[in-house]
Amino acid sequence: MVDNRLDWNATDTLHFVDQENKMMINQNEEWNHSGDNGRGDSIQGNFEAFYTYGDKRFIEGIQNCWVKHEGAPPKKTSKWWVIQKLYDFSHFITKLTPRGKYYYQGYRYPTHYDKNLSRDHTTYTIIAYKSAGYTDEQLKEFVTHIPFKISERFRFAPDMWLWARVMANIWWAKPLYYFVEIITMSITAIIRAIVFKFFNIEDEYSQNEWEEMIKNGELDTKEEKYTKVWWFNPLPFYAIHIYAWQLHYLNDCVGKEILLDIGRRMCSKHNYVMQILFKFKDRPTREQVYDYKAMRGGRWSTSLTKLNDRGLYIIENHYSAEITAKLLRANVMDVDYLRTLYENEWRFN
Repeated sequence: MVDNRLDWNATDTLHFVDQENKMMINQNEEWNHSGDNGRGDSIQGNFEAFYTYGDKRFIEGIQNCWVKHEGAPPKKTSKWWVIQKLYDFSHFITKLTPRGKYYYQGYRYPTHYDKNLSRDHTTYTIIAYKSAGYTDEQLKEFVTHIPFKISERFRFAPDMWLWARVMANIWWAKPLYYFVEIITMSITAIIRAIVFKFFNIEDEYSQNEWEEMIKNGELDTKEEKYTKVWWFNPLPFYAIHIYAWQLHYLNDCVGKEILLDIGRRMCSKHNYVMQILFKFKDRPTREQVYDYKAMRGGRWSTSLTKLNDRGLYIIENHYSAEITAKLLRANVMDVDYLRTLYENEWRFN
């Protein structure tokens, strides 16, 4: 069933559909008229749009970002003789196995304009397929045919490689994943806490506090410490959002509960999406969810702190009533996404 908050044909709303490619994109920022309308991150946008509105055309758009190629993945090369021999051997073995008969190459957009698909959007693809009802066999066929080298720039991380197989219910991956991930995320959370404590990073501000800081010009410049935190922080806010969804569709077990607890310790004070996904018992409240106002800048994968570098602001506070009404007439992604998640998931806590 398609949600009536979605307008597939809109072109002037903040978020709108590239109808030819079936991808949810957005208007460029005023300072970036030559931007790509968010196409580079649109797999994430399509997953969130599918989850929010239930229109399976968004899944078709993601599917079109992946191309099935016959044969084994391209042979890797190295200037080191020993490494090259290992590459040659692995390439030979791959050709002898069923998965060596073909592989999936992913792109950020169905037009296949890029060669740098990231781990993030590979993860969102798997999550989207799981959300769309893919069977274990369908997921297994897909994840086992993605090369370890995802694109020219990115490879699977070991824990992500295992997680993808857990999502496909491959039994041997489960104990390995939880063992690796609990250790990895525990260390990550400790390092992150130390970094935030050392640099004295503030708690997340509320929307009203954030807007007041914008009004007073307190966000115009950044202290040097915030730049340094970007270098030392082992897990950015957008990665925590991905981590929360990685856990969401896993079967309940002790390992999942441990990982959820680690996530709760890293969750921002006013990030209601993450609070729902990490299964907080006492937040967010219904009032907080329904009082939230639409923002630019991808609210739920960043934070309302001075670490933010996306130009977050409440739309109705920065545009005229006429422009606001046009931008928010439909496809109000951050608001609709939050409310759908709350109605679908919070009632089960």
